[in-house]
Amino acid sequence: TGVATATDNCDREIDIVESDRVAAGTCPQEEVITRTWVGTDDCGNASSCNQIVSVVDDEPPVITCPDDVTVNCEDDRTSANTGVATATDNCDEKIDIVESDSVAEGTCPQEEVITRTWTGTDDCGNVSRCKQIVSVVDDESPEITCPDDVTVNCEDDRSSANTGVAKATDNCDEQIDIVESDSVAAGTCSQEEVITRTWTGTDDCGNASRCKQVVSVVDDESPAITCPADVTVNCEDDRTSKATGVATATDNCDREIDIVESDSVAAGSCPEEEVITRKWTGTDDCGNASSCAQTVTVLDDEAPAITCSADVTVNCEDDRSSANTGAATATDNCDDQVDIVESDSVVGGSCPQEEVITRTWIGTDDCGNSSSCDQVVTVVDTTPPELQCNAYDITEYDGDDDDDDDDSVSFTATATDLCSDVRIRVGWIVCVPPPGDDDDDDDDDDDDCKVKANGATIMVIDTGSPGTVINWTAKATDDCGNIVAVNCSVTVLEAEEEEEEEEEDDDDHGHSHGKPWWWWNWRHW
Repeated sequence: TGVATATDNCDREIDIVESDRVAAGTCPQEEVITRTWVGTDDCGNASSCNQIVSVVDDEPPVITCPDDVTVNCEDDRTSANTGVATATDNCDEKIDIVESDSVAEGTCPQEEVITRTWTGTDDCGNVSRCKQIVSVVDDESPEITCPDDVTVNCEDDRSSANTGVAKATDNCDEQIDIVESDSVAAGTCSQEEVITRTWTGTDDCGNASRCKQVVSVVDDESPAITCPADVTVNCEDDRTSKATGVATATDNCDREIDIVESDSVAAGSCPEEEVITRKWTGTDDCGNASSCAQTVTVLDDEAPAITCSADVTVNCEDDRSSANTGAATATDNCDDQVDIVESDSVVGGSCPQEEVITRTWIGTDDCGNSSSCDQVVTVVDTTPPELQCNAYDITEYDGDDDDDDDDSVSFTATATDLCSDVRIRVGWIVCVPPPGDDDDDDDDDDDDCKVKANGATIMVIDTGSPGTVINWTAKATDDCGNIVAVNCSVTVLEAEEEEEEEEEDDDDHGHSHGKPWWWWNWRHW
């Protein structure tokens, strides 16, 4: 603060002393010093002067704030945690430091910005200030917990109401907004799927956490299938499912079930019978299947319808077999071909060649069902035999009447019948002499005609005169009494007339007078 100086008129060195009178200032660190300086020479002469030294404290403390800091919303944001300011002063050893906070809202409810002002004041009221920024943030996501992965059947509720809801806690928020979103992937079949359910928990500051739950939707339940009742049908009836019924099926998930049928056929007791085991299989879209079986019994218990040919009458020589009289025909409700057999019951007729055949036709199908009908074949013999005289004219070669030419000629009638043996008789023999020849003349016996009958044969013992005509009757009877009679005739010819007669007979093809054509050919030859 400086030292007083003094000069003296005589002394070179003046003794100077000081004394202070101190008055308190306006604060503890201030004062007013009145410093009195007294200069005394060697002779005791003294002079004084005062110096006022004013001690002031006008320098504020030096204050230091803690660093700006960011704390999480759940952390302690007081200065006890975020730090306290310190201060030093040029005079005071201890500075009074106070804090005051100014809070501004952050970008979300859980965040804020605290401007913390620290004020250091010394004893003289000198003040220093600093500021600390405490940023309160919420950058921590909630903790979210998903329900366990779960497998549900296709008909079950697959929403979170059934499969569970996620839960979340947060470091600051009491209530977390939780939302779900589903991502669906197709399963191995139409009724199956895999739902990836993402749960997102978001706090008030937009911090989000996610977890995933997998909901597997499966279809492992087979349809419920119901077969139509077992049924028995006739062999001609429709045995397909269109007639015998179709299975029905319901499923826990599918509206429409694919139903297929397959038949296993076992032979019955005959070719037209069988037992069909019809298996019905219902399969849903996921391949789950269930089956049931229906038994369709196919029977053939209906006999064929057989129709006989009309009753017929045939002659004894005719073919009386069914090849001629007609065969039965038969149709069956199932068999294309019916086995038809015939059996004959024969009753004799009124004669050996006649009979009545009752022909029974039996039609049998492959299953042994049979029906029959009868045809009556009446065999009659109404045709008489065919009779031939077998006679030819007799020739007198020498023109005499000595009866030595063609005497003792015999003619045997023959007959054929279609069915039986024939009995032949000849009779009614008449010799007609030529005109002018009287057979009654006893003197002319040499030219009398003499004929003898024996069964079917007549024997000419004496031809009589040329020009004589020998007539007789031949009758043939068969076993059934059918009779035929013919008149036979031969003429006794002269030898010289032979050639002319032959020519005339040749014009008639060898059949005049009962001679066959070969006889005339032989004669010419």
